[in-house]
Amino acid sequence: FLFAQAFQADANYLLGLTDRRRVLRSTPDRSAPGQPAARSDADHLLEVAREIGERFPANACVTMVGDEMEPMIRRGTKVWLDTSATTIQGNGIYALEIDGRAIVRIVEDRPGEGVTLSCENKRYREQVIPSGTDLGRSGIKVVGKVVGWFQLP
Repeated sequence: FLFAQAFQADANYLLGLTDRRRVLRSTPDRSAPGQPAARSDADHLLEVAREIGERFPANACVTMVGDEMEPMIRRGTKVWLDTSATTIQGNGIYALEIDGRAIVRIVEDRPGEGVTLSCENKRYREQVIPSGTDLGRSGIKVVGKVVGWFQLP
């Protein structure tokens, strides 16, 4: 609940149980005026959740479906995206859409070679998009750059 409150999205969306994001209203401060508020474990957890929200400024969230990014990002993990990055803006991890299918890949721009799309799981080969090839024309849409993820140990 506290993470959902800090990220202003309902818990079902954060856990991948629904694709519909419902924005929550903030809760009012219930401390008595003029008295210091007692800090509970819930207050501390909410503070940590807010800090995570500040460090991972995201405006979209996707669920990792396959095992391509394991062990770094496991299947079922919520991945936060910066959807203002609709083009490759430096090397990193991106959410892409290929032929209507959403994937997460490590993207590396190699001058003279092209752009490589690779997986953390070495069972999968990397894909090279040759230099000068327009990603959009090759059927690849950049959904956003991955800014963080949250998974349990």
